[in-house]
Amino acid sequence: MTQLFQYKPLKDIDLKELFFDSLRLDYAGFDAWYKQKADEGRKAFVFYGQQGLLAFVFLKSEINERIEDVEPPLEPCRRLKVGTLKIEAHQTNLGERALKIIFDQALLYSFEEIYLTSFPKHTPLIKLLGTYGFKQIGRKGGELVLAKS
Repeated sequence: MTQLFQYKPLKDIDLKELFFDSLRLDYAGFDAWYKQKADEGRKAFVFYGQQGLLAFVFLKSEINERIEDVEPPLEPCRRLKVGTLKIEAHQTNLGERALKIIFDQALLYSFEEIYLTSFPKHTPLIKLLGTYGFKQIGRKGGELVLAKS
């Protein structure tokens, strides 16, 4: 039987999971950001396996906002930001399943564009995103900005 992603409040997801360690290393202030979003009542799509948390997808709508913190800035539109996407795939289709959730949300809420940032070191993720039509449209600090209409 196929396991399903769950849509859970951040407050119900254990931030102490080892799964989040790499995010802490890459993003100073990750725990503070997470706690702020949890206090706001935000939710994320998560997938658990026998080893614990294996996938985390946090989405944010940015409707008619000009995105100034990327170069070049992104002009306003109905945009879905993938705020956090982390997958412990290891020869599974978990990445594709996470992307399906993102695409389903974009279609359900009539977003014009999906975007995310990724460090260049995440080559398997960047390759997967490219397979599904994401293209690099800019940079945000040391990260690539990838988008799909």
